[in-house]
Amino acid sequence: MMLLFLLVMIVVMFVVFWTIIRHAPPPEPLGEAVIDWEAAADERVQEFIEQGKTMYAIALYRGLTDVDERTAREVIEFLTENRDFIKTKKRKGFYDSSNAGLRDLVEAGQIDEAVETYRKFAGVDEYTARDAIAELERSVHGK
Repeated sequence: MMLLFLLVMIVVMFVVFWTIIRHAPPPEPLGEAVIDWEAAADERVQEFIEQGKTMYAIALYRGLTDVDERTAREVIEFLTENRDFIKTKKRKGFYDSSNAGLRDLVEAGQIDEAVETYRKFAGVDEYTARDAIAELERSVHGK
């Protein structure tokens, strides 16, 4: 009798557990909107990811963004699995190029020097710097 009772209890618990699991909402995937791309592109964060120091990358990302540990871990895991993804995100320059002497470089035809100067001062990648200088070149030459 006792064995039958235990068997029935195990079956009931299994059915209840299975019902709960089946009706639980699936976890939401990590969306791009959650990721702070400036913090994700931080050289130190990228360096930790390259070195396989995930915990350091998570801690640094949390410090830069003030997000909870779970979100930071999901972001770093996403960046670790998709290392080239960060390279496709362009960072916006924070430097106003109007007084940087870039206009003079563009007028003199020194485009590569203008790109390098903009890249260094604005803290952006070369692709973004080239876009900014091309826009400046269009405004200088009226194209």
